[in-house]
Amino acid sequence: MRPLRALVFPLLLGGFSAHGQQPATPGTSGQWQPDVQANEQLLKEAEQVDARPPMPPGGKPPGNGKPDGDGPRGGGGMGGPPPGGMDGGMGGPPAGGGKGGPPRDGGRPAHINLTGLLPYEAAFAAPAEDSLVLQRMRDAMAFGLVGHDDVVIIPFQDKTDLGNGVMASMLETNGAPALRIDMPDGRRATYRYTNPQGANGSLQVDIGISGDRIPGGTARLRRVYRRVNVEVRAPQPAAG
Repeated sequence: MRPLRALVFPLLLGGFSAHGQQPATPGTSGQWQPDVQANEQLLKEAEQVDARPPMPPGGKPPGNGKPDGDGPRGGGGMGGPPPGGMDGGMGGPPAGGGKGGPPRDGGRPAHINLTGLLPYEAAFAAPAEDSLVLQRMRDAMAFGLVGHDDVVIIPFQDKTDLGNGVMASMLETNGAPALRIDMPDGRRATYRYTNPQGANGSLQVDIGISGDRIPGGTARLRRVYRRVNVEVRAPQPAAG
């Protein structure tokens, strides 16, 4: 099934007449402002961790420890598809936009463009700059971005077609909602939403990416948000 769109914003914390549901606990529900500075630092740290070559048995780094002097570096970028989704908030640069290529000793690339690996069809899931609006209900999760009219609603029981062969589904992991995105090239991205400082404090989105395109098979990224205390109402179908 495809997500419901073109619902009037704002959203949340009232009833949800379009689905005939009442909201569940509002822990992750609300409007969330990204902490841009913290997220930039988290991205740098995640890419640095992913750029380290794996340590072989015996604890010695591969090769002779000297830089490779022959042959150009680069050209092995890990960029994803062009930006898209809701204002391109989570879209990556065009393919090949990453820096660095695989070293000759078989270790990881010098740089991994993690945001370029994320599906641009799921730009609504963890925006880097736009405010995120979440509504957690018994049987579905609604996602929106402040300043955009579209609301994406993903049920917990069914798979949702986001277009371009990208499928989304909602899961529950240790009591926390998690959005799973399966891409046609075999990549999978999982977004897990928690309140590490309590429901009124912050929102933490832990993103895991897996697939053959990713050195080592997996990568992880975290984004954090602050609650914005605003009154948000239930969405209504758009007129016309």
